[in-house]
Order: sequence, then structure tokens, then C-alpha cells
Amino acid sequence: MIRLLNTIDKSKKHFVAWSGGCDSSLLLYDLCEALGKDNPPIALSYEAFFLDENKVKLEKEYRAKFKKELEENRDLHFIYHTMTTSISIDQDSDPKWGWQGLAQPVLFLLQFLPIMPNDAVLHFGYLKSDDFGVLKHEFNKMIYYINKIMNKNINIIFDFEFITKIHILRKIDKLNLNSFVSFCESPSEDGKICGCCGPCTSHYTAIIYDALSSMAVDERINIIHQIKNKEEIINVVNN
Repeated sequence: MIRLLNTIDKSKKHFVAWSGGCDSSLLLYDLCEALGKDNPPIALSYEAFFLDENKVKLEKEYRAKFKKELEENRDLHFIYHTMTTSISIDQDSDPKWGWQGLAQPVLFLLQFLPIMPNDAVLHFGYLKSDDFGVLKHEFNKMIYYINKIMNKNINIIFDFEFITKIHILRKIDKLNLNSFVSFCESPSEDGKICGCCGPCTSHYTAIIYDALSSMAVDERINIIHQIKNKEEIINVVNN
């Protein structure tokens, strides 16, 4: 799966930006297999104070389940650190205002790079099809200047950049990891996916496009005309 799997430098420290979602969890799994016990990958998670509390709680639970599954049942090991941010401001101000609009990878970089050793490697599980793909050039410039400021040479790798979402979902299913990764940011209390959040939308879109690709043109047009909202997408996927 990892594009550098056969040439990965095992003498370096490898870090993974890990949210607990399917992309970063699969990337972490692949790195565990590639690096082994002697130099296990280091997973870094960031719990931003301005994120939805339920989202943070659920992702934390999935990360714990994932780590337990890999160590106890698959003999795969990694080191895990969670980072948080706290700030002191005027009590009349909104503590979230200054952070709104900052993309997740930017927040990851600002938290992770200062604690990483020189010449380390940081792996991101972002796909080219993600919104992030549009900002890659600016993101790389940010990496360059942060390295300059800190006098470091940390290498950033986007291992899944040219992997499709349906490929990720199939590999997760093949590895029987569905119960150990987070697919939805706002599930119901009984665990049902919402079908409306960013991850749900991207997963459904991947599944629909994959299904349509194997259909005749007339069948595709018929299905597309049937789908008018996310609830209908869910019904199509389930059927």
C-alpha cells in the first residue's frame, strides 16, 4: 500500500499524523508492518480544544480500540502520543475565534514538528481527492519555512496521495478493521452513522462512483436521477 514500502529508511524515526479515521489508521497499520518492533512508528494525535467534544471523545475511543487490536491480536506495535492545546484569553472573548478556518494539517504541523527529532519523517494519510489536495503547494511551503526556523530537516510524506478512497475502504474491510476505525464524526448514540458529515459524504461518494463504474451508461443515468439527497444515497448503498 505505501508507495515507499520497499525503500523506506528504517534507520529514521517515523511519525504518523493519526486522527483515528480510516485513512490515517490504515497508513499506521501499513507502517507497523513495514517497520516492525525494532523501530515502531510513532503515532501523534491532536485534540483541538475547539472541536466538537463528542467527535474528540469518539475518535479517542477508536484510537484506543485500534491500538489494543493491533498489539493483542496482530502482533503489531507502535508508540502513541496525544497532544492538546490550551490558551489563556480574556473571559469575554470566544476561545475558538482565532482558530476557525485553520486546516487540520496546519494544526498538526504546528504541534508536531517542534517535538520531532531532526531528520525524522512525518507521514500524512491525505488523499489527492481530499480538499487538502488543492492546498498542497502552500502546505509544502509552510513545511519548508518551519524547517528553516527550527533548523531541522523533517521530511513529510503523503503516502496515500494517489490512492483512491474506495481503495482505502476495501483494504480496511479486507483487514477486518471496520470496527476499529472511525468512519463518522457525528454518529447517533446507538452507533449509526449520520450520513451528513465530511467523512460520511466522502465514503458514500466513493462507494457510489465505484458502483456506477461497473454499470452500463443507461443504468448510471437512471441511478443518478434517483439520488436527490444523502438519505437516498444511503438507501442505494444499503441495497
